[in-house]
Amino acid sequence: MQIDLNGTRLWFDVDGPALVPDGNEMRQRPTVVLVHGGPGARDHSYFKPDFAPLVEHAQVVYLDLRGHGRSN
Repeated sequence: MQIDLNGTRLWFDVDGPALVPDGNEMRQRPTVVLVHGGPGARDHSYFKPDFAPLVEHAQVVYLDLRGHGRSN
């Protein structure tokens, strides 16, 4: 997915639902935002498999920094 903010395009992935059924109601789960390391880290894809188990407990957002991956 992508978002354009003030002329900057940022790419990100979202895994897991924000809301889950809890009896007759919906319950909001926590959201975790993961950002790859600094220079030399190309994008979020290299660490995404390591954090995939978090989806069982939270919605996980993987964000590419400016100038990395497909972000500009």
